[in-house]
Amino acid sequence: MKVKIDVVDWKLIGACNLRCLHCYGPPKEEKALDKESLFEIVDKYQSMGISWVVLTGGEPLMVKGIDEVMRRLKAAGIRIALSTNTTYFKHHQEVIEECVSSLNIPLDGSTAEIHALSRKDERTFKTFFDVLRRYQTHPGAKPSLLRVGTVYSKATIGDFVNMARLLEPYADVIDTWKVYELIDYEFQPELRKEIVHERGGFDKEMAELKANTSLASKIMLASAGSRDKAYFMVNPKAQVVIPTDRNGVTHELPVGDFLRMPLEEVVGRWQQHITGVNYNDNHHLHYGKLDQALSPTG
Repeated sequence: MKVKIDVVDWKLIGACNLRCLHCYGPPKEEKALDKESLFEIVDKYQSMGISWVVLTGGEPLMVKGIDEVMRRLKAAGIRIALSTNTTYFKHHQEVIEECVSSLNIPLDGSTAEIHALSRKDERTFKTFFDVLRRYQTHPGAKPSLLRVGTVYSKATIGDFVNMARLLEPYADVIDTWKVYELIDYEFQPELRKEIVHERGGFDKEMAELKANTSLASKIMLASAGSRDKAYFMVNPKAQVVIPTDRNGVTHELPVGDFLRMPLEEVVGRWQQHITGVNYNDNHHLHYGKLDQALSPTG
């Protein structure tokens, strides 16, 4: 069965100002393509009829010309989901509020110290809440969807109910709280060792979380297994890759060059390897909310 490609995860850059141990991004030395190549990719997304592009990295707001890229996507009729660590939010706030439909921001602890166990940075604990406060006091400026993302790892185990207590006062701002079980990934495996958790505890802690927070209806769960072969992902080299589990470690399976190969060939190769249920579940529960709201019958 063919899977309709309507959401693309675009890893624009490997570079980032942080060194998060759980990072699911490309190697940090990978730079973004030049602006003309980025525009060409946007045009290809438009020709494919893509509904959503998730801008991620690395830190996508470090891409030279990122404001122009976001405006180009919006002009192409493509909705933008921006995943940012919030460091550079204020520098791009005007364009974010002009162009972004879903703002995805991370929280990985109930204190700055716990947040920094996996992020190696305490400052983004503050800037995360700065964003929430911005949209609580200026609700008309908020992107249509705001998603909080948290990684379940040895660094955050046992802290989820405490995080929920901090987030509950912002229930009017938060549309989704997505909890990702840590994936052991082919890049920076040595750094990640200190936060890799034992398997089996994710479901239990998530059940406890849902039973002890008023945010339960907003929580989405992404276990490690549910994300295997679950993305149409374009990396900073313009390769289409499928994150694929191999003996408990996720590797990126390259299936084609997005700029240099015919789209039909790239898509055909992707269709051969993807797990359709995982792709749909990881995208449509969140982004489908806005699609449904904006549809003629929504």
